[in-house]
Amino acid sequence: MIIDSSIMFNCISAFCLIIATVLSYRNYKLIKTIENENHFYKQKMDSYPEIIKASYKLVNDFEKFWFEFKEDEEFDFEKFEVKYLQSINLYRQSVIENVLFLPTDLINEIENFYDKILDKSEVKTTDEEIDIFLDEWLDVIEHIANLMRKDINLEPINRKLKARTLK
Repeated sequence: MIIDSSIMFNCISAFCLIIATVLSYRNYKLIKTIENENHFYKQKMDSYPEIIKASYKLVNDFEKFWFEFKEDEEFDFEKFEVKYLQSINLYRQSVIENVLFLPTDLINEIENFYDKILDKSEVKTTDEEIDIFLDEWLDVIEHIANLMRKDINLEPINRKLKARTLK
């Protein structure tokens, strides 16, 4: 009878050890997944503002360069184009540095915006045409920013933070 209870005790111990191992492994995987998700979310939170800032800077630079060179009596379009291409390259660099964290639909919108800013046929000559052109760009940037906000679930997070601060 002593042998039977010893075997029974060993079986129960082995069973408890197996359950503890399985639960520990499951807990480890869950924590690791949450850590990865948090890291990825933080990277998105750092990347998205950089892209938006670079987008607005690009539009601002275009407007500044355009009106600066337009007022110059000896307007040098090539000089304007060189400065503007430098600004485009800074924008492109910002996107490339952060492309790893962008979802496909956002990448497509950014590519469309990039194609639009490179399209030489859209360059206008009057102030009114330039204003319309810049407004279109700003609308596209706003659309991209809204896609980013949806991607990181900003609205639900803001509601939760607001509810938490009201308590």
